[in-house]
Amino acid sequence: MSRYLATVNVPGYLPMDDEPPTFETAAEAWQYLADERRREEDDAYTETESADTVGFSDTVEQLDRRARWAASGLVCDFEAVGTVIGETPGGRMYDLGLAYTVTELEDDGTVTA
Repeated sequence: MSRYLATVNVPGYLPMDDEPPTFETAAEAWQYLADERRREEDDAYTETESADTVGFSDTVEQLDRRARWAASGLVCDFEAVGTVIGETPGGRMYDLGLAYTVTELEDDGTVTA
């Protein structure tokens, strides 16, 4: 049975979490990443801003869309994996952004090629 790894990293760098979480479905992994991004954006808002007034970024929508698509049952395992890249919440000058990735794992825990 496949398992899915959910990672966040700056493009070109190792993942931020030393032990990234794994999930039984790609949809769960994408939903986890969407929820993490929402928390990051909530934390980045100033005292006068909030998700209620400003809204969430396109990156959150892309992650949610991937979760819904993976849960639809209309995709193969290899189609449910991939990467969504968005700006770092709060924005920074010369920002490389963040890559949100779902990867399929082999039964022995290694990444599928």
